[in-house]
Amino acid sequence: MKKIVALSVCLFIIGLIIGCNSPPPKEQPSPTESITDLVDELFEPEQSESTVEKEERQDIVYWVPNGEVWHTTPKCFFLRASRVVRSGTIEESGKPRACKSCGE
Repeated sequence: MKKIVALSVCLFIIGLIIGCNSPPPKEQPSPTESITDLVDELFEPEQSESTVEKEERQDIVYWVPNGEVWHTTPKCFFLRASRVVRSGTIEESGKPRACKSCGE
């Protein structure tokens, strides 16, 4: 009986030592973040900063067909969940005002 207790204590101590020396688990992105990142990569063409700056100077805006406002950037928080995002001029959007988040 003493041997079993001693063996159990030894195994417990070894388990603690091994457990304490292992690196902390890597933080996994939430499923929503992973999906959002994939959608961004698939549907947003890579653009250099100069291309983005040129588009902003030409008053390119972004909107969703049933939305009420236009956005100044395709990366606006309120556009992230939209599957269809259109771009063009403010006049082409047909929207009366800018998004309060990105349009100021």
